[in-house]
Amino acid sequence: MRLAIQKAGTLFLAFLMIIALFPTAQAAEARASYYFSRFEDSVTALGNGKIAVEFDVVSTHTMTTLGASTVYIYEKQSDGSYEKVKTYTRATVSNMLQSNTTHAYCCITYQGKAGTKYYAVVNYYAKDASGYENYKCTTNTVTA
Repeated sequence: MRLAIQKAGTLFLAFLMIIALFPTAQAAEARASYYFSRFEDSVTALGNGKIAVEFDVVSTHTMTTLGASTVYIYEKQSDGSYEKVKTYTRATVSNMLQSNTTHAYCCITYQGKAGTKYYAVVNYYAKDASGYENYKCTTNTVTA
């Protein structure tokens, strides 16, 4: 009887140790990477063929450079495929990449064709003293 109680107690303690580790593992999975904490991006129709591409990125710590290195706009073609129609970079949009920050936001407008479908691909970029990381996200599709 005493041996059965010891075994049950040992199993119970092992179970408690596993449960105690679970919140730590869950918190680690919530983070996107060592550099990125959170991403949000979307495309919104503004009317008359114009769309807005917005992205919002939060880093895990202060980055020397944070934001998006490129944003590509894709347009639906008559054959059903999508073709890249516009590329935005730091050279064309000054606030796509920001310095010494943990948060970067940018909104880019594109004049498309009314009634045409569009989506964007955002290439996120984060750099600190130890290195850098890129992460690519595809937005939702909207009709301009």
